[in-house]
Amino acid sequence: MTTNHTHQKAALILIHGFISDHSCWDPLRRLFESDSRITGRFEVECFEYPTSLLGKGQEDAHPTLRQIAIQLIDFLSHSRFAGRHLVLVGHSQGGLVIQAYFMLLLEARQARQLARIRQAIFIATPNLGSIFLDRTRRLTDQMLKFVSGTFLHPQERLLRALQPEIMEIQKLLLGNIVSAGTHSDQAFPIPLQCFYGSQDKVVLDVSAQSFFTHEVCIPLVAGHMDIIKPRDMTDERYAKLVDALLQPIGHANVVEVERYETCLRVEPYEGRDGVEVSYGNHHRTVFTDNRAFLSRRMVISRKNRCRNSCDISYLTNAEGFVRPVPEELLDKIERKERTRYENHGREFNFVFSPLAGETYDVTIEILRGFEAGDRRIHFHLGACSYHQILTYTLDLTAYLQAGYRLTQLPRLYFEEGETHRCEQIWQGPSLDAMPSDQEGLWRWELHDVREGAVGLAWDLDR
Repeated sequence: MTTNHTHQKAALILIHGFISDHSCWDPLRRLFESDSRITGRFEVECFEYPTSLLGKGQEDAHPTLRQIAIQLIDFLSHSRFAGRHLVLVGHSQGGLVIQAYFMLLLEARQARQLARIRQAIFIATPNLGSIFLDRTRRLTDQMLKFVSGTFLHPQERLLRALQPEIMEIQKLLLGNIVSAGTHSDQAFPIPLQCFYGSQDKVVLDVSAQSFFTHEVCIPLVAGHMDIIKPRDMTDERYAKLVDALLQPIGHANVVEVERYETCLRVEPYEGRDGVEVSYGNHHRTVFTDNRAFLSRRMVISRKNRCRNSCDISYLTNAEGFVRPVPEELLDKIERKERTRYENHGREFNFVFSPLAGETYDVTIEILRGFEAGDRRIHFHLGACSYHQILTYTLDLTAYLQAGYRLTQLPRLYFEEGETHRCEQIWQGPSLDAMPSDQEGLWRWELHDVREGAVGLAWDLDR
C-alpha cells in the first residue's frame, strides 16, 4: 500500500485581467475538465475582483491594486485551501495582482506563508505597462473628467508604461523571491514563469518579459486575449501551459527533484565473530548480526535551473561500517569527502552539481547499522531542494525467510520544516504502510515536499 504525504489536490487559481471577468478562462477550463492529467492533480478555481473601464463618483472608492491583493489574501485564507499547495496563474493585470499579493506578504514579514505557493505563472502581464493607445487613453481620461465627471478606472493608470508603483513591486520581487536563496520572514524562493504573445499589440513582448530571465519566458503565437483561448489540447497555447503546470520551471536557487527513491534492504548476517574491514590505511573488526544495502536514486527535473551543490549522504553509528557499491564510486567523490571516508569508514557523501534531466545513483553496504533495539534510519532533506515525489522502500524479506517475526510494524515518520533535532523525528505520528504483494516489503510515497526530515523504524525478533 502507498501512503501519501499530500492527500489533497493542489488548487489552481486563475486570475483575470483589466475589464475582464472569470468567463475569460472558459475555453481553457473546458479543456482542463476533460484532461485527466489536470483533473488528477488540480482543482481549478477563479479569483474575481471588480474592474471596469470607467469610474464614477470618488476615485478612491474604486479598488486599487493593493486592495485587490488584500482580497486575494482573504480568498486564499478560506478553509478549503488549508494545507494545500497553490498554483497562481494570472492573465494581463491578473499577473500584477499576484505580484501585489507577494508584495503584501513580504512587506508584512510573512514570507513563510508563501511556502504553499508551488509556482506562479504570468500570461501577457504588462510588467512594464502597455503602450497600446497610451496617448489616447490619457487624453480620454482628461476629457471624461472635464465633460461628464467620469474617468477611466484607476486600475487603467497602473497599466501605463513604467508606473512607479509597479516598478517598486517588481524590485521587491527581484530581491526577495526571484533571487532568494533561503527561506526567511522577508524572502522566499518561488518559481515564476512568463508566457507572452508574439502577436500581442496590447502588451508587447518586452513588457511581458520584463524582469524575467530568458529561460523562464515562453513565446506563443497569439494575441493578447486569444493567448488564453486555445482551440484544443494539441494547440501549443494549451500544450505549453499544461507542461508548465505539470513540470514547474524550478527556481534558480532551489534544486528541482522530480523523484527521489530510497530503498533499504536489511538482512541477517553471520558477523558476530567479527568481520575485517579496511578503509584508507585503517583496518578494524566489526561485530554484527546484520547487513544492509541502501540504494538511493535522485532524478533531477528537466526543468531544474539550480546548480548549487547537492548530496546523497549517509552516516552510520560509531561501531558500524559503510562501503560504496561498487567501491570504484570512491573515485568519483570529492577529495575531502574521500578523506573523511578513509579516516572513519562510517560516512559516505556523494556531492554533485545537479544537471537538468540527469539521474544520480548511490548504493552503499552497511555493517552493524541496525542492531536490536535501534532498528531505524533517518534522512535530512536539503533546505534548498523541492521534491516532487519521494519514495521509501523497506525490504525485510531475508529476515522473514530466515524465521524472524516482526515485533513492530515498520513506521515512517515525516517532520516538515527547516531545522530538526534528530530525536524529534520519532516524536510525531507515523505514516503506516501495508505490506505489498511481496511479504516483507513495505513502501511509502510522499508528494511535494520542500524540506524536512524522514525517519523509518521497525523491530523484529526470532
